[in-house]
Amino acid sequence: MHGRALGDGPAALAEDVGDRLELSWRRTVESPGPLAVVLGALALLALVAARRPHTPGTDALLVALAVSLLVNDTPSDVLGIGAAAAIALRRFERTASDGAL
Repeated sequence: MHGRALGDGPAALAEDVGDRLELSWRRTVESPGPLAVVLGALALLALVAARRPHTPGTDALLVALAVSLLVNDTPSDVLGIGAAAAIALRRFERTASDGAL
């Protein structure tokens, strides 16, 4: 995505997003490593998202990761680091709500 994407109108923005998604897909499936990271991270993120009760911080992080996947072309990095951050944040929020801090 380039800086002029918004100024060039919705069609150009949609084209840039489409190009980014195609590049992300190719980088994910080009070798087993990135594919394993993406699939494993998605599974962990699904578990985090399914846990109740939801907390604002964890929800915000999950939304940010979804948006980041649209604008970045390295899904294994976004999801791998994002899954680790989501698990850490979830544990922190649970500990903080238990009054252990």
